[in-house]
Amino acid sequence: MTYTITSDCTGCQRCLPVCPTGAITSTNGKMAIAPHLCNGCVGHYSVPQCAAVCPTNYGCIEVSSSSLYWHAWFETYDRTISQLKGTPRAHLGYWQSWYETHRRLRSQLEQSQNSYWHQWFTAYSQTLRSIRSPASA
Repeated sequence: MTYTITSDCTGCQRCLPVCPTGAITSTNGKMAIAPHLCNGCVGHYSVPQCAAVCPTNYGCIEVSSSSLYWHAWFETYDRTISQLKGTPRAHLGYWQSWYETHRRLRSQLEQSQNSYWHQWFTAYSQTLRSIRSPASA
């Protein structure tokens, strides 16, 4: 399964040297994973190395195939918009508005998903800690 860099990435670049396929790149301090190169470290390691070395634990996450579709779609959109710099803004207004709304909603969804899992893992680890070391009486 393919992985992607999230907004939680701090840009520490720990993932760059550990990626066995060279799928991770850094451009102006912003990390990115090329979905066509990432194979989740299958055949190299038992766990994806980008996720294993990430200090935030959420800077690198698994992506579903539908997310890959939209990721590629928006990369194409970004490229097309940059090529249309001379085009009158009136024609781009609708799509720019749609695109910004989608980005905002997608970011909110990622944040809520990350928050849920962060809370779940925190509660889980606290429960494990309390089981392993009972409170002093």
